[in-house]
Amino acid sequence: MVKPSDISKLTGQNYWTWKEEAEALLLAEGLWNAIDPSVPMPGGIVQMRTWTNDNQKAYGILYLALNPSVQGKVNNAGVGKSGHLLWAQLSSFYTTSDPATSSMLMAQLNDLSHNISQPADTFLQAVVTAESRLTAIAVSLPPFMIQDKILGGLSSV
Repeated sequence: MVKPSDISKLTGQNYWTWKEEAEALLLAEGLWNAIDPSVPMPGGIVQMRTWTNDNQKAYGILYLALNPSVQGKVNNAGVGKSGHLLWAQLSSFYTTSDPATSSMLMAQLNDLSHNISQPADTFLQAVVTAESRLTAIAVSLPPFMIQDKILGGLSSV
């Protein structure tokens, strides 16, 4: 059985990595369908009861994976005990295009460097991931910036 303590606590600065870990945790527990925004709520009474139960379990798991300051933010957001609403609220908190988020994600991109003891693919994937996180908050980078990052990072290979 997987536990919330198996993943890092969400602090705000680690949203993107936390999100991947939390999604994997919910998938492992069979609860992702209650959270996944692309999956509609079920129509039947029995299915709805199961969905509600899974939604509440997901809330408990997610809430325990938040640090106290994020828990306070969530408590003031009015998500009740719904994992589905909690997931959506966390997404809206941390995927906005505010200057602090943009700056943090740009710093993460700029800090990337290739570790010569690891395959180049690891570095390339990290750059692609950083770019996609920026794109998710509507920050588009000129292609030359990503190319320069990749070429500069691989120059030591």
